[in-house]
Amino acid sequence: MTGFPPGGVCPFGVQGVDVLIDRHLERWATIYPAAGTDGSGVPMTLAQLESVTGARLADLTEPSGADRVP
Repeated sequence: MTGFPPGGVCPFGVQGVDVLIDRHLERWATIYPAAGTDGSGVPMTLAQLESVTGARLADLTEPSGADRVP
């Protein structure tokens, strides 16, 4: 549906697909969404990523130990 290989789906410019972002990314001030390569990361905040993509935040992972967000 996206034209990207599995594991390398870029969250930008995706049309006709619901984009979900793991809300646990909030533990970092800066995140680097990319398109499956080390050189394609774009530094931004989670709020910026949510706004730019029109994505919904969701509980997709469960942080463990020290990674837990209070």
